[in-house]
Amino acid sequence: MARLRKHLNWLCASLSPPAHAGLILAIVFAALIFSVPLRAQTYTVIYDLQGGTDGAEPNYGLTIDNTGRLWGTTFEDNTPNGNVYELSNSGSGWDLFLVHFFNGVNDQSGGFAPYATVVFGPLGDLYGTTGFGGIANPACGSYGVTGCGVVYSLTETGAQWSETVLYSFCQQMNCRDGAEPYGGAVIFDGGGNLYGTTFAGGENTNCMGGCGVVYELSPSSGGSWAETVLYRFAGPNPRPTPRPVFPVAKVCATRVFYAESRRKR
Repeated sequence: MARLRKHLNWLCASLSPPAHAGLILAIVFAALIFSVPLRAQTYTVIYDLQGGTDGAEPNYGLTIDNTGRLWGTTFEDNTPNGNVYELSNSGSGWDLFLVHFFNGVNDQSGGFAPYATVVFGPLGDLYGTTGFGGIANPACGSYGVTGCGVVYSLTETGAQWSETVLYSFCQQMNCRDGAEPYGGAVIFDGGGNLYGTTFAGGENTNCMGGCGVVYELSPSSGGSWAETVLYRFAGPNPRPTPRPVFPVAKVCATRVFYAESRRKR
């Protein structure tokens, strides 16, 4: 990995994006593939969700921390809820711990229906998005509850996790700031700014409900976050892919970026 970072730094210094962006990404992808030795794989079910308090429909993957714990979300089909969970290996099996429950029935302000997994931020907090909920808005909704989705963080204090809503979407006319941020996961740059995509909102001319946006959230004084829309998709081409692709210029500016959990127990 150290050798890969060294070569990536040389490429960033030698090539100027965006003209060679595809070349850089292709080289990095190939290096990652061929640097991992191949071995036989086996399939094992480590936890079977029951659809009760443990949730249902874990649609969008997992995040693994540096202790081997797994973190993910469930969408909770047919209810305006959802959760964030942790799976830890006890030696005899995997145990599920409920980190946070999104209760869209009683409190939509915190969001509900997380269509995306969670990631660790620079200081060890969890970050993610919900597809619906947040500020009440009839432009979006599900199961009789309105709201166009939120970006949230979860902070651990003792044995409890508390949620903070960083941004509620569709605060601008015609949801020009984006709506329904589901699919994939948010990402961070070296300066602590957060990036993601929304499925709807933005320009409303060629897509019902808008064609989606790429957005940036930047921390500001007082703990608030400010949104900047980096791009509004105009259609009629396909909407943005669920997981945002980090700009090559940003990769070169910070030389190498990689995800690392700072969670400690």
